[in-house]
Amino acid sequence: MSRTLYREGGAWASKGALAETGACKYPWALCQLKEERDMTDDMSRLEEQMAHLLRTVDDLSDVVARQDRELRDVSRRVEILLRREAQRDTDTSGSIFLGDEKPPHY
Repeated sequence: MSRTLYREGGAWASKGALAETGACKYPWALCQLKEERDMTDDMSRLEEQMAHLLRTVDDLSDVVARQDRELRDVSRRVEILLRREAQRDTDTSGSIFLGDEKPPHY
């Protein structure tokens, strides 16, 4: 009497043994095709996720580059303002700056 063997995960078993475990109910070739299809689906899903992640990394890289430019620009402007303030302090060292005087109504 010939027994048909079925495959679950990499292990071989008879139909009765597989029925007890709830494993693949199809002949080995069909189980193998199903496993290959599942693996192909998994690979497609992983490739899709990877493509989304790569796009996100590219977008974030652009954001970081833009923020770096803006930070350099703001730092340059602050440096200019600090120099102007230092120059104004040295120019008016002996005189009273009108902004520091109390208004006449006090």
